[in-house]
Amino acid sequence: SGCQLIALSINHILVDAGSIGLFWAAWSEQYRSCRYGDGSCVDVQYEFDHPIFAQTSKNDDEESIPDEWKALLPDEVEGNNPFDESSINTTPTSPIAATCTIYYRTNEQIKLLRSEMLEMRNELKDSPPYLSSNDVLCGEVCRTLNATSLLLCMDWRFVLKRGNFFGYALLFLFLSFANATDAAFACRRMVRKEGVVRKKEFVMWKMRNEWRQGQTQLIWNSWVPFFTIGEQCGPICDTSLPRMRMECYLDDMMMSEQMKRMRVAVASRGGLAYAIVFPQPAKGVRVYFFGQPQNGQSLLSACSS
Repeated sequence: SGCQLIALSINHILVDAGSIGLFWAAWSEQYRSCRYGDGSCVDVQYEFDHPIFAQTSKNDDEESIPDEWKALLPDEVEGNNPFDESSINTTPTSPIAATCTIYYRTNEQIKLLRSEMLEMRNELKDSPPYLSSNDVLCGEVCRTLNATSLLLCMDWRFVLKRGNFFGYALLFLFLSFANATDAAFACRRMVRKEGVVRKKEFVMWKMRNEWRQGQTQLIWNSWVPFFTIGEQCGPICDTSLPRMRMECYLDDMMMSEQMKRMRVAVASRGGLAYAIVFPQPAKGVRVYFFGQPQNGQSLLSACSS
């Protein structure tokens, strides 16, 4: 048929979703420039030096936990916080028979979920007036798991103004809350624009203290902030799905079978649920959930109801 298949293997420990997107976009543009001579290829300078290497060795600042971050964890959640070294343990000890469940959420479904959760706002203390789509989706999974703690992945590129950094730019933010129904609001309190995690000083401190995590029930990750469906670039990296094309548009974002098997094995061995969200061209998202099959079935049922 005259078509070509190019296979690419990238070590996800060394590069994150943002870096993969930067690579895809640059490769696609280079292809189109050579194939059609449309001059679309732009010479972009990428940054490779991780800011952690520019920091000095251990100092007093490392042991000084930001008060603003402490305040994000409610007092009523006892025995599980990243400030007490006796409770630092990110992996539950009970193995489970994990599976991979894939489900879709349309923009309209997310909108309805948001309205439902915001109706509970008056019943919760210090509830933010707004919830993002990511808050809502994460909150839905926490309710299904009855989870009262999670690790939230955050990219630090936008904080340090290094959108062209090529490498691994993720931090894991520990959250705990008294009730699973508060999960979405806890996420918003953590990542609000004026909050401590949006400050350069916190990001640099967190890089040196990434080990400070409490016991958690779920790791929540999203690739959505790195990509947009339209021609406008993503909020973090200069990548959009239409730019990642050779002869045709990239129709889907998906995991490899090998990565799915690896995630299932990790969830089974440690009993720690994991979820990752991918953008979709059809105005919605696809969520991969790795955890107990009954929880995955509950999420599938909620999507069809």
